[in-house]
Amino acid sequence: MDLKIRLNTAYKALETLSELLDKKVELTSEFYVIFRDASIQRFEYTFEVVWKVLKQFLWEIEKLECYSPKSCFRTAGQVGLLSPEETEPAFKNGRCQECHLAHLQGGSGQADLP
Repeated sequence: MDLKIRLNTAYKALETLSELLDKKVELTSEFYVIFRDASIQRFEYTFEVVWKVLKQFLWEIEKLECYSPKSCFRTAGQVGLLSPEETEPAFKNGRCQECHLAHLQGGSGQADLP
């Protein structure tokens, strides 16, 4: 797939994720579970698109290979595409820790997903 097309797809995925995360749903709302699951799903497909665009960019532009999300983010940090602050979460927490924490946390109030 063409890099520009894949990059455009990544931007669209990020927009849909941001759109959803800008909203707040009460934990007591009947729609909370749907909102939570939709947020997790959008995060997962956005992550997949972004790391694959990064992989393709690194190969086509930098002539560097990476084979996993972790190695792609690490390589992007090494060549200066991402700052240490941007790459640290990929190494430290794994991509779905926030999703799992949101699922395990209960209580009342509003759901503010990161």
